[in-house]
Amino acid sequence: MVTIVGALAYYVFTGTEDSIKKVTIEESNRAGSRPAERPIAPGLSRSEYDRQKTQTYQDAVRNSQSLADHNKHIQETEKTMQQITNGK
Repeated sequence: MVTIVGALAYYVFTGTEDSIKKVTIEESNRAGSRPAERPIAPGLSRSEYDRQKTQTYQDAVRNSQSLADHNKHIQETEKTMQQITNGK
């Protein structure tokens, strides 16, 4: 009985250990395959690069039709709520 329990424990331990090793190897390969983020134009300082990147995100948000539709809906809802509140 002790032998069976010992063999089962060994089997579970080695299986878990192999699984952890596989996951570790896959994670290290995945992290290593990601390209490093580099500035769009070489020679920019960190603050210039951050400003340029921020501008890119601002432009994307500004040009997003779904966000514009959402903001329009919010404004209409607030206007309706204001009218209801003023009507009481």
